[in-house]
Amino acid sequence: MKELYTLLPGGDLWGPYLEQSPVSPTELVDHPLKTLRGFFPAGLGDVLREAVGGYAQVLLFFVFPIRMKWLAYIDVFYFFFDIVRYIAAGRWYYSIMPIVALLNFVIFFWPELTRFWGLERHQSKQATHFHNTVRAQQRQEQYQQQNLKLQSYMFLLWV
Repeated sequence: MKELYTLLPGGDLWGPYLEQSPVSPTELVDHPLKTLRGFFPAGLGDVLREAVGGYAQVLLFFVFPIRMKWLAYIDVFYFFFDIVRYIAAGRWYYSIMPIVALLNFVIFFWPELTRFWGLERHQSKQATHFHNTVRAQQRQEQYQQQNLKLQSYMFLLWV
């Protein structure tokens, strides 16, 4: 393994650190994600959630710490308040901008929103297999009908 370090520039400087590592460089190259997951005590998603949850706050006026989720709630409330205010004032065309902004958010986060609200459809493996089999049979029948038409046309051209 030491000959590998000497082949690369600076290998004599960082080679000893790699030898002390709990993970061998070849294991890291062969299975990088598995090796990375091994460094975390929980799943990678849990680690990211904890990291974002701990640091997702800002200082209002550089003094008051506020969580970003509360700022997001205030922003959504303000969007809806603007929409209602414009429609109530008879200027519905002003409400188009906030609606488009909210639609942009909904379109971008739709998969996560459906998962969060439980709207995602789950099919069992048996139902999925059944539907796939039915579709394959329909395709086969359609192919056979097209093939018969083609053969009849070819026969008419030949005669």
